[in-house]
Amino acid sequence: MSSLTGPLPRDGLLCVEASAGTGKTHQLSTLAVRWLVESEDVRVADLLIVTYTVAAAAELRGRVRERLAQVRDRIAPDAAPSDDAYLEGLAGAPDAAGIRERAVRALAEFDTATIRTIHAFAAGALGETRGVVGPSQDRRRQAVTDVLSVAAFDAASRLWDLADVTEESLGDIVGLGLDHPDLTLAPLDGADAPEGALSFRDVARRTIETVAQRQRRDGVLTYSDLLTELDDALRDDDAPLLHALRRRFRVGLIDEFQDTDAIQWRIFSRLFLDAPGGTLVVVGDPKQAIYGFRGADVDTYLAARDAAATTGVRRGLGVLDLETNYRSDGVLLDALNGLFDGTHFDEDNRIEYVRVHASPRAARRRLSTPEDGTLVPLSIRVPTWKGKMHELRAAIAEDCAEEAARALGGSVVGEDGAARALGESDIAVLCATRYQFPLLKEAFLRRGIRTTEAKSDDVLESPAALHVEVALRAMCDPSDTGAVAALAQSLFGTEASGVE
Repeated sequence: MSSLTGPLPRDGLLCVEASAGTGKTHQLSTLAVRWLVESEDVRVADLLIVTYTVAAAAELRGRVRERLAQVRDRIAPDAAPSDDAYLEGLAGAPDAAGIRERAVRALAEFDTATIRTIHAFAAGALGETRGVVGPSQDRRRQAVTDVLSVAAFDAASRLWDLADVTEESLGDIVGLGLDHPDLTLAPLDGADAPEGALSFRDVARRTIETVAQRQRRDGVLTYSDLLTELDDALRDDDAPLLHALRRRFRVGLIDEFQDTDAIQWRIFSRLFLDAPGGTLVVVGDPKQAIYGFRGADVDTYLAARDAAATTGVRRGLGVLDLETNYRSDGVLLDALNGLFDGTHFDEDNRIEYVRVHASPRAARRRLSTPEDGTLVPLSIRVPTWKGKMHELRAAIAEDCAEEAARALGGSVVGEDGAARALGESDIAVLCATRYQFPLLKEAFLRRGIRTTEAKSDDVLESPAALHVEVALRAMCDPSDTGAVAALAQSLFGTEASGVE
């Protein structure tokens, strides 16, 4: 399957694989609009659109509304033609008047749309109002400290070296267990494993349970708790919440599905696939899932993709690859295709590189040297010099600066085919650490190239954070004359701020 303009997916599971730059958000918003304007029986309230972050949910909401408005305006009387193939197809459809009427209706009902993060959806479904939903890092750290303190005097802990266990390392394991309740810590009971490994596993389990007990005691829910409770509430076939959600939602679109886990997949499968009539579309990039970013479970993603690809199993509707890249230059994509074609990103060869081609506009973009030769779009350089690390970094900085100097004076051919001079602002150097910045800056300045730096420092270590802390201390205890005096000299002081 290769196009979202084919038959509208219905009654089953469709998996959309979208690499970076392939217009995923545009495709998602268009697909949502298709259900609303091309079918008589799907209304805005019937759609469940879920993504990972609040910002992404807000963007999707705006894009779906904008797309609906585009449909309404294009089919209006005396509307001018556009270069959007989908809109032009709707304008020429036999039922164009009905399509416009449904677009107008959807815009009027748009406040009933459910476009949320997965955790906001879970909270709304459960009707949770108790406690504070938020991260549990503080409770986790305290529980780790408490359990390790007791373990230091426990005879069983002598089976493993306390010096090799830090609060950070144990905290990472505990965090993993709390975020993934289905996870079973190794070694398993009965396994042929050292007693020390079994003892340490028991300490990790004890810490996880300590955090959970304290959260229940204080009436606090974490994001993971929300998903676990919703999963539990949907397990029984006669569960009232399960039937209520199935009556409410008929179509589900799940964005960033590579970041999902077994519990989330079970929730969406239960709602849309374990009974007839539901349609589920999952969108993701498995190449991102291999890193486990945001708790991603690549095996869960692959299981969902396999289910979509197999007709007759959970009503699979196929796997759709978005193969047009709207972001990168055509020559760069050709180079990447040549480098990665035929490769896989996992040991079982289940995640393969998918070739993408540039959009017609991006295909015309390129960089040219002053000698009117196209710059090499992709160059991989491996240092073989065995010198000291600081010398190697300096050599790499010189190489970057030399390449930038060679490119300056060349031209950039844009989407319209017109050329302009390549400038300093067109060049970017990404560094693994900020310690490379001074070397790069020096190398660039020697060649007369100006530079600026952008660093992702901890905001809590910035000068502004100190002023905020001073203000909070003074407001917390106005009787503290020292804090109030410090406030007067801070950014929030009356003299500095001009407040009288």
